[in-house]
Amino acid sequence: MMQIGNCLFAGGRMYKSKGFTLIELVIVIAVMSVIAMMAVPSFQSMIYDYELKKEFKELGYVLGDGKTTSRVSNQSVPIYFREPETGDPDQSLYLHVNEAKYDFNMNGEEILFRNNGVIDPAAGDFPLCFELTHIKSGQTKKIELSQLGMQQASNGACGEVEP
Repeated sequence: MMQIGNCLFAGGRMYKSKGFTLIELVIVIAVMSVIAMMAVPSFQSMIYDYELKKEFKELGYVLGDGKTTSRVSNQSVPIYFREPETGDPDQSLYLHVNEAKYDFNMNGEEILFRNNGVIDPAAGDFPLCFELTHIKSGQTKKIELSQLGMQQASNGACGEVEP
């Protein structure tokens, strides 16, 4: 019996060998394992980025909803950055940020949209800066909110000047 390439010659007849050898399969698995190990950090980074964007969008939606609800209902609407509690006004909005995943500079705070959609001046110096940092990745996003309720989103921490 003689083999040339993947053909076997035996008794004057030619037979094709079928399948892969064990060594070929082990080499393919080893190469794919190395490629997978190189891809894991980038997948983790993508997951962190997605989580931060999702929470950041939720913050923007709640702020926008507060302004809209106050104008449409012609009532003041408080936004609490915590879990709901008994005794809170009916029109209240809430955003509780997961403290195990994020640092949020407004945890436990509240702002009040007046019935005309303007933020109560007692909220602090304007523009208000809402800073959200993913703990594991260190990425930070911020929303600056004017007294008129206008939002401006950007990357980086509050007080940083964008180039």
